Amino acid sequence: MHRKREIKYLPIYKKYRSSERGKFIHRLSNIKWEKKNKIKSYVHKKLHWALYSGGIVNNDFICAICGKQPIEKHHENYYLWFSFIPLCKKHHVYVHVVGEGEKKHG
Repeated sequence: MHRKREIKYLPIYKKYRSSERGKFIHRLSNIKWEKKNKIKSYVHKKLHWALYSGGIVNNDFICAICGKQPIEKHHENYYLWFSFIPLCKKHHVYVHVVGEGEKKHG
């Protein structure tokens, strides 16, 4: 049910996000997130720069679990910014869900 609702409202969301107000609110949200997550923000920018400058070639990575591409970079420790596990979207979400469960249940 939830997924159908997301698909139904996607055109409305896209229209809002392309408006000046939508862009402004999104930017404010990003600034708030960056202030709250300084280390994560730094790591994201550092990794983005490494990809942009050619220090890392994104096509070299496949999901560590299933072998699919495209991948996302999962950091176990943000202080070691260059140390990440390549995962597909499905497995990246799974790792976070399982990880949150382990933190709650000790």
